[in-house]
Amino acid sequence: MYNLTIALPCYNLEKTLRTSMDSILKQRRSGEIEILIVDNSSTDKSVEIAKEYEKQYSNVTCIINETNIGPDRNFLKCLEIATGRYVLLLGDDILMDGILEKIMACLEEDPDFMFLNYSPLLGLNPVKTGKTYVDFQSESGSYIAESVDDFFERVGTRMTFLSSLVFKKEQFDKIPAEVKELYINTYFLQTHLALLTLKKSKKNIILRDNCIAAGPNYGCGYDFYNVWFCQYHKLLFETAAEIGVSKDVSERLWKNQNATIRAIFYFRWKTKASKNWDKSCVRKNLKGYPWIKFKAMVAIYWPRFLLPIVMCVRAIYRKLKRKN
Repeated sequence: MYNLTIALPCYNLEKTLRTSMDSILKQRRSGEIEILIVDNSSTDKSVEIAKEYEKQYSNVTCIINETNIGPDRNFLKCLEIATGRYVLLLGDDILMDGILEKIMACLEEDPDFMFLNYSPLLGLNPVKTGKTYVDFQSESGSYIAESVDDFFERVGTRMTFLSSLVFKKEQFDKIPAEVKELYINTYFLQTHLALLTLKKSKKNIILRDNCIAAGPNYGCGYDFYNVWFCQYHKLLFETAAEIGVSKDVSERLWKNQNATIRAIFYFRWKTKASKNWDKSCVRKNLKGYPWIKFKAMVAIYWPRFLLPIVMCVRAIYRKLKRKN
């Protein structure tokens, strides 16, 4: 039995699949893990590329869905068919050099769940990344959370990033089928499932090193307001509450909306479909948070033709801040 499965849920990843696969296979101990590519009925050359790897490596398996079952159901399928004791779902991202060996060492401690720190991918050949999203003041190695509250508060919104979540298969299998389905089509299925595996957990590990280089997100093919102001709110105050996260921790995370509000400016600039997003989700779930609501409304109603100016000013500000 494999100790770890790395599963790649794939849909039209012709441009990034080789990079993701090579980042795994060049690692020491890559021959000791199961690697699954679960293709969601791609229309590009993804299957052809996946089949090349399957033919070349005995521990690589390519599974092709006859029809497109949607991203969330494909994530679920990856977790269900994996045979490893632990499962990492790697999106179109890159596993940093030398990290697989550190992951395997952490898994020998038999954690109930593990979170992999990550950073933005800034360039390839060679791989260049920004700072890690979860800041540990340059500390490396594993951190064992003191409690579920401690774990959740340290990771925060980064718990929504697919490629950072290492599931214990035994814990995942205990979740009832109907409960697994609750967050289908919300874009937060992976986080919902990850949180549920934390229920009654005793050892949750954060690997503080830069483990994953996250590919850039240039577009937004979903209703950003619904996902981040309705579904995320539901995660914090329903799923998190169910596993024992205190309301104080959820409140602190909910009030920390700066990154989300910055993203509104960015995605409104990049996505014309933003005019159809459900603004009522923002109003409804920011009642009682007047300052956050004000900032969100400014971001939502700021004239679209002025958004490039906002983004330019923001980029200059961040550059000057880094120099200081």
